[in-house]
Amino acid sequence: MQGEQQIFGSSSVEWGTPPYLFDALDRIFHFDLDPASTDENAKTPRHYTAVDNGLVQPWDCEAFFVNPPYRRGKQGAGGWLAKGIETIQTYHNVGVYLLPVRTGTQWWVNHMYKAHEWWFIQGRVPFIGMAPADEEETEDGDDLLAELDVDPPSQEIVAKPKKRKIMPAPFDSVVAIFRYPLLVEGHPLVKPWIVPLEAPGEVNENPAPIAPPAAQPGVLPASTAPRVGRFLPPRSLRPGS
Repeated sequence: MQGEQQIFGSSSVEWGTPPYLFDALDRIFHFDLDPASTDENAKTPRHYTAVDNGLVQPWDCEAFFVNPPYRRGKQGAGGWLAKGIETIQTYHNVGVYLLPVRTGTQWWVNHMYKAHEWWFIQGRVPFIGMAPADEEETEDGDDLLAELDVDPPSQEIVAKPKKRKIMPAPFDSVVAIFRYPLLVEGHPLVKPWIVPLEAPGEVNENPAPIAPPAAQPGVLPASTAPRVGRFLPPRSLRPGS
């Protein structure tokens, strides 16, 4: 997600997609464009940064993934959804968005009902690089940064590893899937989704394909994922809501 006016109380508009979440989606959709990224957090070799301005670039690809900047106005979710919808009508490709659940916003009302599917992520996504404005980065997390320091006696520059803060977001998230032709009648198929996680410390070099979540409205599948992957689902999917 690219790094204007931020929302959700964060010091940045950049809420980086966790690798495990993107990898799970990529094993289904095989993305070849990330139009809303930085050079550091881009998810595909072909990508656009804030300097490129993905909103004015062509999205001629097979499948694109968008985690838009969390800002207000035309540079926010609404602008990126409008661009994707225009792209799908032109290139007949697939667009997948990672978005906050904000059903009362204008961008949701104007664009989200053209999606074929909404996958409500059970629990809150631990975005990378997201920290409240009054907090410093800590040693928690897995995203390593190099912090340069100077040793006064020798003036030698020493690279000290520092880890970005990773914490669950203060909002629920949804994956919206748009295909050609766009949905013009009816309602998107709503599914709860538990994001598959690799076991800690293990790397699967030949992961098995991940199937999309089964459509079971109002029924939450049992989770066998590690504790970090088990959060409360959005209120709209909780029993009795």
